[in-house]
Amino acid sequence: MQKILNEQKFKLINLAESVAARGLNPMDRFLVLKSPKQDKFIVIEGNRRILIIKLLHNPSLIDDLEMPGAFRKRLHKAAQSFDLKSVEPVDCFEVTDRAEGVDWVRQRHMVEDAGRGVVDWSGLASNTPV
Repeated sequence: MQKILNEQKFKLINLAESVAARGLNPMDRFLVLKSPKQDKFIVIEGNRRILIIKLLHNPSLIDDLEMPGAFRKRLHKAAQSFDLKSVEPVDCFEVTDRAEGVDWVRQRHMVEDAGRGVVDWSGLASNTPV
């Protein structure tokens, strides 16, 4: 948890406020791998969102993390309005092995992959009504 917070900083706080106010983005689902432990899953894609849900659902965890006071205050405020039912059930896709998961994550986050991955919108695309 601390590593994600250290890396993401204010982006994680902004995400928390968004999730508390609006729920999860309905276009995104979690990518998971069945754990060797029965009835458990390893999250391959969606760790920031999982962390936010944990913090908003259990605000005492917020106080266990090192962060600026302003971040802590914003997270506690977001937690007050958070309803776990707004994000459940969590939509997931289960991959068969870690290599498959890594391939999907790479395609989404690292490269446009000649159009197979998520691509940035051009000025024209971002201003065109859908």
